[in-house]
Amino acid sequence: MNVTLPRSHVVILGGGPIGCDGGGGGDSCDEFDGNELDPKWELVNPSLTNPPTVAGGHLNMPIIPGDLFGGNGNAQMLLQGEHLARIIAEHRPTMACGVPTIWNDLLRAAGPDVDLSSFRTVMAGGSAVPRALIEAFEERVGVPLTQGWGMTETSPVAALAVPPRGTLPHEDIDFRVKAGRVVAGVEVRVAGSDGQILPNDGESVGEFEIRGPWITGAYYKDPDPERFHDGWLRTGDVGTLDPRGFMTITDRTKDVIKSGGEWISSVELENEVMAHPQVFEAAVVGVPDPRWQERPLVVVVPGDQRPDPEELVEFLHGRVARWWLPERWAFIDELPKTSVGKFDKKALRAKLTEGDLDVVEVEPPRRDA
Repeated sequence: MNVTLPRSHVVILGGGPIGCDGGGGGDSCDEFDGNELDPKWELVNPSLTNPPTVAGGHLNMPIIPGDLFGGNGNAQMLLQGEHLARIIAEHRPTMACGVPTIWNDLLRAAGPDVDLSSFRTVMAGGSAVPRALIEAFEERVGVPLTQGWGMTETSPVAALAVPPRGTLPHEDIDFRVKAGRVVAGVEVRVAGSDGQILPNDGESVGEFEIRGPWITGAYYKDPDPERFHDGWLRTGDVGTLDPRGFMTITDRTKDVIKSGGEWISSVELENEVMAHPQVFEAAVVGVPDPRWQERPLVVVVPGDQRPDPEELVEFLHGRVARWWLPERWAFIDELPKTSVGKFDKKALRAKLTEGDLDVVEVEPPRRDA
């Protein structure tokens, strides 16, 4: 395959190798070295010492020249804010795609002297994009951060969070924080745990199911019928579908926290915690609780100053339901991430099991208040 792009259209994307799930969420893949290109990929002009950077989001095979990393061919360096800021300033890309953690780290690393004005379009996907990140990105970069949703099985993007025509400026972000509306040719619905199809009312929570001409209809040598429902692909993403067709993803089925018979969205809780000015990143996992079955544990990477757990609980008052307020907190220098830059909750649970997290418990909030 021959790939050529003019330098004015360089695309930088945080992706992973073929077979990695860079969309709806999945387990981590093996480390990918940028020099280990698949034989079917061929750079058009090998004489170029610095050809354009190309990445195929859900193909998912980056073509990344080693000299972009100062001679180091490790493509994982692209996920670090300092290196990404240098590449953007030097090569002036106009379009970029990446998971939210990449853009969060870029904002941390890119000081006021770093010029990010070349961007015309920037997209984020792979996990829910926090409102605070969308607001901060537009303020710093000057272009909207457009959220998209998809999976390897949807080939690739299945939905985009583009506000409807005529949306008032102050309502714009209310659409951008959603996963989006499915693209033409694709259908989506929400199914309850009993398989019943739920209404598009923006309130009924269930698993998203999707179908379309290019949506996966079967898995090679894996005929597990539980992956499909009446011909619809079960995505493993949980959320709501509103009357205008906008999807709001609240969690993965494996990450949702069931506390006292009710669901707590780890994604929504993470986004609210990360809205605190002294929180750089936060990940939430469920931990066993003798009374409520499960309760949330919030693992925080602090900003310039480490906030007290009590301060964070107080910050969450009024932002989430009172019975969501976490009793358990841990602080860490860096959250484990998958090869595509998403929070690796499997690794985080392992750290907890192995006793590598110093968990602090605060006075539990009254659930009946």
